[in-house]
Amino acid sequence: MLFTGTAAKPKRDEKKEKKTDRDEKYDIQESVFVRWGNSLLANEPLKDFRDLCDLKYISSIATIATGTALTMSGNRYEDCCTVLNSINDTKTAPQELVESQQKAVMSTWWSLVQAFWKRFGPDPIREEKLTEAIKQWCLEVTKDYEAVSVCDFTSSWRDGYAFNCLLHSFDNKLVDLEQIAQSTATERIERAFATAEKEFKVARLLSVK
Repeated sequence: MLFTGTAAKPKRDEKKEKKTDRDEKYDIQESVFVRWGNSLLANEPLKDFRDLCDLKYISSIATIATGTALTMSGNRYEDCCTVLNSINDTKTAPQELVESQQKAVMSTWWSLVQAFWKRFGPDPIREEKLTEAIKQWCLEVTKDYEAVSVCDFTSSWRDGYAFNCLLHSFDNKLVDLEQIAQSTATERIERAFATAEKEFKVARLLSVK
């Protein structure tokens, strides 16, 4: 293999592991989008992936995100095009959304989040790319906390310190950093989520594992 230049074929276990990681990624996205959608909709809450595929919910969130009521024709393809156009989603193929393909559905909901950000985000940064704006904000807020180093949206948050330091930066009475240091990662994250929900009405979009 080393001398022929051909790549080694992944072992069956490796393929299975990659598939598992991909499935877990979509499971997390599904859970987040369901919870986010429910935080915006007062009635008829979303329950699972089937609801994320339902244009009734998608169009309702699009209306909230854009501030413009959508006129739906009842033709799924046409209505998918209407929704995607309203949120400026040029990457998702309408036919794939019609067929409720998982990747297309998740892409549509991410576009809904970005449309919501452009309407309701802080004036100075709402035109910036959402992920970059959030990352820069987190870096700025946590720069004086030695235990925190935000460089991504995965490993930087797993120990729970970053979540708690964000809260501490708003009000140091909300978080006892010495107590947090003695806690497990799960306890830190749970405490941060509970505090954010109680004090700032921040919906729980992630589950603590």
